[in-house]
Amino acid sequence: MLIKIRVYKIIIGLTLFLLLTTPSGSECSTLTHWITGKVLDAADGIPADGAIVTVYKQTNSDQKLYDVVGVNGNSATLNRYQVNVGDGGFSQWCTGDVVVIEVKKGTYAANATIILTEVDDEVPDMTIVAHPCDINHDGIIFHDYNDLMTAYKCFLGIGNCNNKYQNWTSMKEEYDCFIGNYR
Repeated sequence: MLIKIRVYKIIIGLTLFLLLTTPSGSECSTLTHWITGKVLDAADGIPADGAIVTVYKQTNSDQKLYDVVGVNGNSATLNRYQVNVGDGGFSQWCTGDVVVIEVKKGTYAANATIILTEVDDEVPDMTIVAHPCDINHDGIIFHDYNDLMTAYKCFLGIGNCNNKYQNWTSMKEEYDCFIGNYR
C-alpha cells in the first residue's frame, strides 16, 4: 500500500512538472497583430491597387478578414495591404496559426500562406497574374468559346497572336481549359 502511494505521488509530481515546464505549442491572444504585404502589378500592366485581400486561418475559412490593396485600404500606400488579425479581427490568433492570404482583382489573383509569429508578420511580395485559362481576360475561365477560338486562330497563324498557341501542347491545354479539365 505504501509503495502504491509513493508511485502515485511520483506520477502526480512528474505530471505536474511536465505540465508546468513544457512550453505550450503556441501563445494565443486577441491583441493587435498586423499582417502586411506588397502586391506587385501584373506583367501586362494591370495595377494591383484596388485588389481585394482576403485573410483567413487555414483551419477556419469561415472567419475571413478583408482589405483593399493601395491608398483606399488600411495601409493607405500604393501596392500595399495591412490586415489586423487581432483586436477586432479573428476571435483569437495564436503563434503557429497557418494563415492564407488571397488577393483578387477581376481574373487576376495571387495567394500566399504564412505561419503567424509573435510579432507582426510581413508576407513575401506577391504579383497578381491572370488565370492561365483566361486568354482574353473576360473572367470566364472554363467553357469559354472565345478563348478556344482565339487559341485555335493563333494555332493556325490567323491574326496577330502570342506564339504560345502555335504549338500543339499549348493548344491542347486551352482545349482542356474549355472542357473544364485544367490541372
